[in-house]
Amino acid sequence: SLVDAGNPLVFVHAEDFGIEGSELVDAIDQNKQLIDAVREARGKAAVLFGLCKDWKQVDQESPGLPMVALLAPPKDYKTLNGAQAEAAEMDARVRVIFMDKLHESVPGTGSICLAAASRVKDSVVEKISAHRDPSNFLIGHPSGVTPAKVESHDTKDSPFVEFEVLGFSRTARRLMD
Repeated sequence: SLVDAGNPLVFVHAEDFGIEGSELVDAIDQNKQLIDAVREARGKAAVLFGLCKDWKQVDQESPGLPMVALLAPPKDYKTLNGAQAEAAEMDARVRVIFMDKLHESVPGTGSICLAAASRVKDSVVEKISAHRDPSNFLIGHPSGVTPAKVESHDTKDSPFVEFEVLGFSRTARRLMD
């Protein structure tokens, strides 16, 4: 699915790219075959989004966008810091590839786009989502679980959904004392 809310993202099933959806940095960044396949998907989506003319030139013409989100249904997994992320606390697992590398959490604009896509009927995100909370989309990512605000209603016009709220919050972390 191609969705542009916050920033353009390409949503694909993780299993279609040979991963299960809980992989961390080394398992993704060092997998040349995976990164090449993601780059091709990203390039072809960039052409459809109008961000470049030739998908093979995507890294030169549009190096950051669209991002690719590899999605999987909720499942327990270990985060980057070794904590346990629980399937019951998320709507989906996502591994976002940004500039040919795994994003270690989920980009803010990516969380907005994920939340929007979760409400678009038959999108990749909507199909795998657990839909636990009608006003939040709970994103399982390499660093844990992050909520994104989403409130919407159905419409008769494509894409058949309209949003009242799309948003995210971040916490600050201490860098020095």
